Amino acid sequence: MRKKGQQWITALSVLREMQYWKMQADVIMYNAVISTCEKGQQWITALSVLREMQQWKMQANVITYNATIGACEKAQQWITAVSLLREMRYWKMQADVITYSATISACEKGQQWITAVSLRREMQYWKMQANVIMYHATISACE
Repeated sequence: MRKKGQQWITALSVLREMQYWKMQADVIMYNAVISTCEKGQQWITALSVLREMQQWKMQANVITYNATIGACEKAQQWITAVSLLREMRYWKMQADVITYSATISACEKGQQWITAVSLRREMQYWKMQANVIMYHATISACE
């Protein structure tokens, strides 16, 4: 039995097995793999799976990016989290409160208060409703 947080290995193995048998995985399957990587704190693997989707010309969605940014947040990879948020705009994808909260939380963990506050202001510009988690992360980044 695998330890908690190690299910990402199994999820990735199942995805690879599907590819071996020439079965087409869909966005939902890729999102599930990225989500298990997030829970297992495997940000590099999560990012790699996102890039694989793009290589196969598969349309990532906000769930894909939220899970990948979440993996970066847990690993204190604030630069990558912010880059992914910016990449969403490039792909004309609408970020949501979850996207911003995870990115701001990554900035908090990376002690990047200026970036965290800037992202909060950006949310105001886009008229997005903030949540308590986002406010907490922004305030904590300022400590």
